[in-house]
Amino acid sequence: NRPDLVMLAVASVQAQQRPADRIVVVDDGGSTPMPDALRALESAGRVTLLRVANGGTAHARNAGAAIIDTEYLLFLDDDDTLYPDALAGLATILDAHPTATAAAGGGRRRFGDAPPRPPEWPCTEPLDFETLMRGNALFSSGTMVRRDAFVRVGGYEAAIPVAEDWDLWLKLAQLGPIMPS
Repeated sequence: NRPDLVMLAVASVQAQQRPADRIVVVDDGGSTPMPDALRALESAGRVTLLRVANGGTAHARNAGAAIIDTEYLLFLDDDDTLYPDALAGLATILDAHPTATAAAGGGRRRFGDAPPRPPEWPCTEPLDFETLMRGNALFSSGTMVRRDAFVRVGGYEAAIPVAEDWDLWLKLAQLGPIMPS
């Protein structure tokens, strides 16, 4: 229900130094029509639009991941944008660390017109299960996940209404480290 923000998020993915293999926009039961500009991108084959019944964040993310066959996944919320080098930087880390399940730190949080905030939880060392049990040091839009690891752990747990991302990080960390950028 925030089409203007969706367009900004998609534009930030399209502006990447390393182009995204696929862009899927999941409409989780919204009541606002998709913008004409987004429909034009779909018609041009640059974006896939997927409408699902409202089931929450985890449900929407799992639905999008289910139709993607790329090696890496990154879940970008409508109110987030990526720096132009985010995908390249995160993919380079995963390419260099084949046992890593994810790479984290692809951005900083920004609210409105305020300057970007410094990372709240700087991720400077590989994260393992024990470290993540002490707190959620990651945010979804700044974390790239290996698709095969995502599938192995069953994706996001749809029954968890909040902190579904933390649950995913904990499951992934049991398979291998989450590397910092």
